[in-house]
Amino acid sequence: MNRRTARQRQGERGHAMVEFAVVFPFLVLLVIGSFATGMVMDRHLVVSQLVRNAGNMYARGIDFASTVNKQVLLRSASGLNIQTAGGQGVVYLSLVVKAPPGSGANQNQPVIAQRFVVGNTAIAASRLGTPPVNANGSVPNFFNDLNARATLPAAISAGLGPNQRVFVAEVEYEPTELQFAPIVAPNRMYSRAFF
Repeated sequence: MNRRTARQRQGERGHAMVEFAVVFPFLVLLVIGSFATGMVMDRHLVVSQLVRNAGNMYARGIDFASTVNKQVLLRSASGLNIQTAGGQGVVYLSLVVKAPPGSGANQNQPVIAQRFVVGNTAIAASRLGTPPVNANGSVPNFFNDLNARATLPAAISAGLGPNQRVFVAEVEYEPTELQFAPIVAPNRMYSRAFF
């Protein structure tokens, strides 16, 4: 009786090992997929926090023409490898004003009156528009220059009255370190906030 029980146990151990060998590759893929998904979610959270911090600082009057203020902003971008004039991402800070009636070619239109850029502009252009900008961040002749028109969501544009303004922060980031062979990670991450 003891020999028969011992043989059955050995057979059960063999079955368990075969079952584990069959399931093991799926478990490895599940663990790697969970890790990669966690890394992508972490980067999305950091990008979202960076856009909120940037917009909040800009709306409170922080002057981003100063390199020191740009560096303060970039401290909240830990792990993203964004530098003041390079790196893997870009931050656009725009002041959008609705031009009053009779003010020029852009009357009754939202226009970009000021723009500051932190990071690598080769990553992507601002989705609001690309007006010419002076060294101090101001957009010359924004009431008449058609390139200064801002592309805002319809709800925000409709809610702006003449001479009212909105502060917009945009972040575009390229997560090159998240590219795993079996897992598809996003090529770009984008976030924006309106203040």
